[in-house]
Amino acid sequence: MVKIYGKSDAETEFLNSVNGCFKQIQIENIQHFNDFKDHPDKHKKNIIDDFDKKINDIEQQISDIKAEIKKASYDEKEINSQISRKIKTLHKLSYPGPLKYKIEDEIEELKTEKEYALNFIDESESQIIDLQRKLDEEKTEKQKAIENIDKDIIKVRELIEEFEIRNMLNGAWGEIKVINAIKNSYNKESGYYLINAFDIDLVSKALDFEEKILVENKIDHLLLSPKGIFVLETKSWKNFSENGIYKCTNQLRKTQMVIEKIFDEEFFTNTKYVIVTTKSSMQLPENSGFYSVHLKDLQRFINGFNEVFSKDDIQLQLDRLLPHLNKEHITGSTKAVIKMKTNVVKGKRFIKRIFKS
Repeated sequence: MVKIYGKSDAETEFLNSVNGCFKQIQIENIQHFNDFKDHPDKHKKNIIDDFDKKINDIEQQISDIKAEIKKASYDEKEINSQISRKIKTLHKLSYPGPLKYKIEDEIEELKTEKEYALNFIDESESQIIDLQRKLDEEKTEKQKAIENIDKDIIKVRELIEEFEIRNMLNGAWGEIKVINAIKNSYNKESGYYLINAFDIDLVSKALDFEEKILVENKIDHLLLSPKGIFVLETKSWKNFSENGIYKCTNQLRKTQMVIEKIFDEEFFTNTKYVIVTTKSSMQLPENSGFYSVHLKDLQRFINGFNEVFSKDDIQLQLDRLLPHLNKEHITGSTKAVIKMKTNVVKGKRFIKRIFKS
């Protein structure tokens, strides 16, 4: 079974971009966004149903308490009637004795029961006041939610018309397809580890790449397997221009340089650099040293290599990779990512000052 760390970086970027646009809906993942886009009325109905359930529950509580108050009021009247009859009986007894004392005790017990019933009624009426206030709040919130979800339905239609959002959505779907393909292809295999959004922090080993100082390098997917290490960059483009191919190979060259700087020879000599296309295929220059594979051929491509890592080798390479993972890979904490990126920015400024001096 493939052990997966982290999730699609493009999906995370997409969710961060769109979730601030909605008033009612909180998009959980790409599938959720698509489902909301395609079936907005279903989501609206679910929200209304949730409020209606809360409202019905409160109304039922109020109804039950009112029934209990009615019963307690009936009991209180019955107690009053019993007290009245016993007092009359007591007045007929002109002399003290065991019977008179017994009736007096019964009257006191009935008065205690009456006090309990009256207290219960008072407390229950207070509960109804609180529940009624809560009921009014839920009805107000329901109306506000309906107005907000209607705005969200309009907003999602606007978002999918935006070029940047469509690009992010397209990229996110591409990365998710790659993740799912690897997960499904090697579901019954052992020794496969997939790290998504693998961000290598270079603050301590900053590199000069094309007259720019690199302080971090993010890889879409890094697959550790018995067949070696595969750096996978996903491209969900409909076509590839000469400039687009250059950008892809340049991206892989940068990643190759980073890996050779950070890891040892055994690691980088067994690393393959691959552009995974999910739509159109791409032809790389023969001398590039890199690979371009369509997603449908990815499993066959990986399986075409001989095994180079034993079980112990894989564990050793995994131990080298894990220190480079951020907390989000392990816990899903977005705060950890924000903190890490802040440190990277500070590091970048610090390195620039060193190079200028």
